[in-house]
Amino acid sequence: MGVAPSTRPCSSGAWPSYPLWSWARGRAREGPRLTVRLPVQSGDTMVRLKLRPWASYQTTVSTTNLSVVVAVPGGALVRQTMVRSVPLGTMVMSGAATVWMGDVLSVELALPSGGPSEIVVDLGTVRDPPNCGLQPTAPGYLVDDLRVE
Repeated sequence: MGVAPSTRPCSSGAWPSYPLWSWARGRAREGPRLTVRLPVQSGDTMVRLKLRPWASYQTTVSTTNLSVVVAVPGGALVRQTMVRSVPLGTMVMSGAATVWMGDVLSVELALPSGGPSEIVVDLGTVRDPPNCGLQPTAPGYLVDDLRVE
């Protein structure tokens, strides 16, 4: 269960300065998700974005908890599950808290078929089940540079 994208119609240049987005929490194992509706211009073929995994401890994480879906509203969709191991080796201080970050990952997905005028991009995570008091193993993600080209 996620958050339905905005129902605001796409009309020539009437999009807000920032894409419409939302964070939502779903069923028990679903983690945070990001859903964005983006306009598609003639000649666009790809969705591109940058991800940076992070956690509150230094480790190597698997990105298999992240799924990226690109869909035409009411039409076709393309799905990609991230399958990588990423070391979190960069320590960053956030106030008094320590955060460990991995390298920036580039993600590219082809647009779904159908010549859409707009798409919905959904990034969803799955939380690991509780593991008897040990640190959680699923990373969080910083999302940047999400665009259609």
